[in-house]
Amino acid sequence: MKALSSRHEGRKYLYLARSADTSVEDMKASRDNILPLFHDAGIERALFDYRKITLARFSPVDIDTLAKEFKVDFPRCQRVALLCQSDALESYQQLPSAYARYEIELQLHSELAAAKSWLCAY
Repeated sequence: MKALSSRHEGRKYLYLARSADTSVEDMKASRDNILPLFHDAGIERALFDYRKITLARFSPVDIDTLAKEFKVDFPRCQRVALLCQSDALESYQQLPSAYARYEIELQLHSELAAAKSWLCAY
């Protein structure tokens, strides 16, 4: 997993990119590895680049757990733009409501420019 702090239109956000299909356990381990680097950075926004993976095999419970644990790890985060392949948008439809339960607005995008613009809009 690639993780870095980035800026767009003056707004700072956490950029997380996965380069290969993964399991829930792998995602949790990766997040545990980056947490010491970003936990105190006051991250309010994040961009998940999942164009190279699929979450179709993750159960609704898995998705909810990932959302809940992300909020615990990054309590200030309020917005997440999730970048995925356009043909995968349908399979990601459960994510916005899962993240909303933890007061994170998540929007799905298939274009990087649109994802960054929405993420940093206000």
